[in-house]
Amino acid sequence: ALEGYRHCLDVIGSDEQTISFDAKSFNSHKQFTADPARAFYVKDVCLEVYGKTINPNVEIADCQGADSTDPAVLEKIFSYLETANLIVYCISSRTGLRQSDMVFLKRIKRLGLIENILFIFNCDLSEHDNLKNLEMTRDKTIAELELLVPDVRMFSFSALYTLFDALGNLSSRNKKRLGLWQEDGEMTAFCTKEYTRFLDRFNQLFEASWFNLF
Repeated sequence: ALEGYRHCLDVIGSDEQTISFDAKSFNSHKQFTADPARAFYVKDVCLEVYGKTINPNVEIADCQGADSTDPAVLEKIFSYLETANLIVYCISSRTGLRQSDMVFLKRIKRLGLIENILFIFNCDLSEHDNLKNLEMTRDKTIAELELLVPDVRMFSFSALYTLFDALGNLSSRNKKRLGLWQEDGEMTAFCTKEYTRFLDRFNQLFEASWFNLF
């Protein structure tokens, strides 16, 4: 906070301020979002995405994880969750379900928000020797979740692999990573199938089940 204050003197005041970065100045947002000291003074960052991928009336918030050591941050997350209509909860296949996740999910359940929740089992492809090992870890996580969630809707795929595969234009280092993952055809085919299943369910919630969701 002390380090950031020196840099943010011009924007800190008794009233909140909104700073907009657009057109050629867009990348300037990084001076606040990429520096933890300056980010201390940022309450929220809103990015408008143009296109037809998602309904323009849909707002998606990327919340910090359940393991935040700052109680004030956790309160902000729950304040937002109370107004949310759908929660997409990510669990890493590397760590599985942690104690902090269980505490977090118990509180979500007490708020009555557990029904509108989708779980992503984010696969760390470098962590698993084969698909069988990945499925064992996933099944263990589902069994633990069932202690809290009556109907676990889990989708297992690698967000990073999906992103790399969609981008195409990658650095030489990331091309090597993608190529290494693609050598295991069974694993990548599983992730692709699961991602498609997730996307279908996500879109269905905003189309056929719109009124139930809200």
